[in-house]
Amino acid sequence: MLNWGLCKGHVVIPKAASLENQLENKKIFDFRLTEEEIIGVEKLNKEIRLCNKFQTMEGFDVFA
Repeated sequence: MLNWGLCKGHVVIPKAASLENQLENKKIFDFRLTEEEIIGVEKLNKEIRLCNKFQTMEGFDVFA
């Protein structure tokens, strides 16, 4: 998902609780998704809100 976000031009800020996860996240720069893979990830969109932390920031919704 991190690589998909970068391919779409989004700013990606990953959360990693452990050093192992941080090192895994760093690998997103080692490859690029194909156009078919990007489209496949986009088909997963369910328009479901994941986070309501930004209620005071109108226009900033987080969806899956």
